Amino acid sequence: MKYLILLISLWLAPAYGCDHTFKVSIDSWPPFFVKEQEGWTGLDVEILKQAIAGAGCQIEFVYIPPRRGLKYIAIGKIDIMMAASYTKSRAEFGYFSTPYRDELIGIMMPKGLSNLYPANRLTDIFNQDIYLSTQRGAWYGDEFEEIKKSLRFQSKIHYANSEAQAIDLLMHQRVDGVATDVMAGLFKARELGFSGNIEFHPYLLNSSKVSFYVSKKSVPEALFNKLNDSLNNYLESDEYKALLSSYLSKTLFQNAASPE
Repeated sequence: MKYLILLISLWLAPAYGCDHTFKVSIDSWPPFFVKEQEGWTGLDVEILKQAIAGAGCQIEFVYIPPRRGLKYIAIGKIDIMMAASYTKSRAEFGYFSTPYRDELIGIMMPKGLSNLYPANRLTDIFNQDIYLSTQRGAWYGDEFEEIKKSLRFQSKIHYANSEAQAIDLLMHQRVDGVATDVMAGLFKARELGFSGNIEFHPYLLNSSKVSFYVSKKSVPEALFNKLNDSLNNYLESDEYKALLSSYLSKTLFQNAASPE
């Protein structure tokens, strides 16, 4: 009898428990990844925490720059990257979860200047002798990737080591615009005291959805499916809607209300 009980327990264990600790690559990127005294938080972090907890697993955050994180996913040194955009090359090495939020990539400019650069495509902007700053290692969509390869436009792109550095260059008129995630850019501009002095060009570099990117090398497909099922359940909950609304309000509405 005791052997039967043991067999039943082993059979049920994968459905109700998890002995895996997910190693998650992270780098400071408010409001999505935020380091506080108590540990890591932020919009994406809280969503992932809920998905992993729902799967009955554990989580460990490892501070890794984004470019290195992609390499670590491929070799299985880490399990998860957050805020990942789907590409065919990345899909060779990892699973993509159900998308959990929208991402808008735009061009931040000094307030009142974006209408000076009419554009229907990105080359229209660069043809107007404009210089953009971008964060090293970031991905801003296929069109921007093609621009970066063009010998004609390479000299017009400045690579900053951080979003704060890029925005500081903009405010000191060293560049004409900053390619950045709209939500993160607004958050950082307000943090630096520049929120009343910036706006976004109406032309968007990219509009897509982001997912959790999970290593095929270190995470079995069955475990990924379990994690993704948990994520799907959370995305349908009122708690998720409240969390998303809270972060949007903090970033967008507070920015709009900032004094000029």
